[in-house]
Amino acid sequence: MRFRDSLFRLGACALLGFAALSGTAHAAGTLAGTDINNSATLDYSVGGVTQGQICSSPSGNSDSLNCLNKRTTFKVDNKINLKVTTQETTAVPAVPGGTGTMTFIVSNDGNSPQGFAFATTTNLASGSVNSMFGGTGSITDNFDPSSCTIFNSTNLAVGITSVNSVDPDRSVTLKVVCAVPLGRLNADLAAVALRATATAVGGAALNQSADNLPGVIDIVFADVAGPNDGARDAAHSARHAVRVDTAAIRVTKSMATICDPAGGAPSPAPTAYTPKSIPGAYIQYTVTIANIGGAASAVLTTLADRLDTSNVTFDSRLITGANAVSGEPACSATGTVMSAGNSFRVTWTGGARTSFPGGVKYLLESGNYSAPDISVNWANVLPAEDTYQAAELAPGDTVTLTYNVIIN
Repeated sequence: MRFRDSLFRLGACALLGFAALSGTAHAAGTLAGTDINNSATLDYSVGGVTQGQICSSPSGNSDSLNCLNKRTTFKVDNKINLKVTTQETTAVPAVPGGTGTMTFIVSNDGNSPQGFAFATTTNLASGSVNSMFGGTGSITDNFDPSSCTIFNSTNLAVGITSVNSVDPDRSVTLKVVCAVPLGRLNADLAAVALRATATAVGGAALNQSADNLPGVIDIVFADVAGPNDGARDAAHSARHAVRVDTAAIRVTKSMATICDPAGGAPSPAPTAYTPKSIPGAYIQYTVTIANIGGAASAVLTTLADRLDTSNVTFDSRLITGANAVSGEPACSATGTVMSAGNSFRVTWTGGARTSFPGGVKYLLESGNYSAPDISVNWANVLPAEDTYQAAELAPGDTVTLTYNVIIN
């Protein structure tokens, strides 16, 4: 047989060999440590007489004895390749003082089982943080979480920093739970990066091989760069974010002088008079609590307000400042009251509450004022009804408390 016919037979054998291997092939490639065996055979003649077949060997061979043991063999090396992605494509919600839970997926795209070590980076630069959610977006980061803990999604009770082994073409799902400091405002954002580093099964560090030795499973780093790692460093990373979704509560306390004993109540021209804050004058305080468009309702508990009783006296009658008897000063003891027997007025605007007919309610001094402290329990003032739970202030709702004091 001529040499080219022998080569044809060699190619056919090689194809059969590859076909046999295809049954164990993975998307990540042939498994590390797999032996690739191959040999060539030569048929030839001398003086027209066919001679014995010769099989090849790595060092050279001149016979056909024990050809299976003379094959040229090499081992498939260990290709280190991994990828970190985020499951959610937008920032996850959290409330101040609570936690936000982000989902990361670490995939072994290499051709050998690998361990992985994990670490988070929370102090990313404030401002625009790019390469979020797999590089598809950016956010404006303006705070850092208090802490972050990594969990395997199969056990959310114990934090981890590594996993011992992940097979090729398999992944591990991680939950990264980050604590949000108190005091953060609605729509605040914190960027968080998770970096995974490939290790040997069990956790030992990996070193890239300098040489390619046929009989040794060499190690090669083949990973691409992530936002918080470099290319071919046996690591990959992805960025996620926590968004503060909370009530946007604003509390405002204003005052107005409604009358004084010298000139009375406000009056228009031509006898215009503006009351002054002098002893004997009535001051009206208004405390306004508003959820100014936050992403969540707030449940109000107690409003506490301590009066300076050395300089003012609580007006238990809640007068308006208008005269009750012609010719008397506007701030006389017989001045008109807003609602007889009541000391506080509560005004509600926003969603419908049947406990506020006309949006106004009056409260007694008893239970709400004990000198020098005003203390209003909102669960009593705003009972549960319809779609509201007790003391709930939904986005867009406002409640105001009005009361008077007299300057001593």
